[in-house]
Amino acid sequence: MRGVGLLWLMFLLTVLLSSLSVHAEDWVKLNSTAYGHDLNSVYPVNQHLVFAVGAPVDMISGIIIKTENGGDIWRTVKEHDRPILSVCAWNENDVVAVGSYDATDDDTPNSGIHVSHNSGETWSQPLSPVEVT
Repeated sequence: MRGVGLLWLMFLLTVLLSSLSVHAEDWVKLNSTAYGHDLNSVYPVNQHLVFAVGAPVDMISGIIIKTENGGDIWRTVKEHDRPILSVCAWNENDVVAVGSYDATDDDTPNSGIHVSHNSGETWSQPLSPVEVT
């Protein structure tokens, strides 16, 4: 009985891996330079609207970019002095991006949380970092 279970598992893994290799051929590289930044997070809202966030290799600044045509053209919707690490959207308008925070650096604004309610056209930072004692 144990051999049948192992055989079934091997069959499922083979099917899964073969389906992945078929779909991997469908990937197309689209304008991937992202303004010289490495992308940390990509969030597709739908097949046309996609948000991405990143930071340069030195992790000094951050960027939020978006495309409205499925990746053919990307534009910057926010730049920041700190890296932007992740992005998520609830719908086409409401987007949240999270960046790094350095409690030891009072001279550079921290990224914290960035919120947009108009598809990334304007951003606010509603929450200030909280000091932990």
